[in-house]
Amino acid sequence: PQVIKRFTESDPGALNFRYEWMQVAWLMVRQEPLLGLGLNSFVFYLPGNTQYGGPSGLTERFGDVWPVVHNIYLLTWAEQGTIGFLLFLGLHFSIFRTAIRNARNYVDDTLFALNLACIGGLLAIAFDGIGSFYIRYTPGGRLFWVIVAVIHAID
Repeated sequence: PQVIKRFTESDPGALNFRYEWMQVAWLMVRQEPLLGLGLNSFVFYLPGNTQYGGPSGLTERFGDVWPVVHNIYLLTWAEQGTIGFLLFLGLHFSIFRTAIRNARNYVDDTLFALNLACIGGLLAIAFDGIGSFYIRYTPGGRLFWVIVAVIHAID
């Protein structure tokens, strides 16, 4: 029933919340553009950067666990700054470059198909990062690193 409810009922505020938090993340990027605010520190800088005011307003609205921005790219940029963000993007481009090189160096049907599946998986994960923070969750992070390991093993 929960899965059916998720597909059939819409939460109109979910998209608005994502846009609101993206603006908050961009404000944080502008506060510390070069080095960022620090790893896993997004929620600590929420008070004063949102319309909810200080800690009591955020707790009243969201409870004890405050949400982070649902965009891995903005989250990385806010916490790690432009340097960390560029390194994060560089990591992804390096992985894709290796996967493309694997596809060009065709050796075996099975490895070729597995590599193409990994490329598709990486593209899906990268696209998903626009609306989530996949690497921060254990299942998403584990899937990402397993795909990376398979690509490098094929290489």
